[in-house]
Amino acid sequence: MAIFNQVPRREMGTLFTHLGWLAFCPVYISEPGADEPTLSARNWVPEWMLTAAGLFQIARIQVIVFLDPSWEPMFMITVTGKIARF
Repeated sequence: MAIFNQVPRREMGTLFTHLGWLAFCPVYISEPGADEPTLSARNWVPEWMLTAAGLFQIARIQVIVFLDPSWEPMFMITVTGKIARF
């Protein structure tokens, strides 16, 4: 999505329902309570930033699992609010 393939305003409140962050990348989130929510980089954020944030999360998970094998791996997604419908 990001810079060239942006999320259209009419789909903003239906396809994606919440705003949030994946590490250092601002994202749109659909179904924040689901086991596997769909994420997309927010408009005007380069798509590579979402990829880099995902790689950062994978590296973090690998280090923690190495130190504590009983830890359940999961991505840290911060939900900051709902997308207002216009």
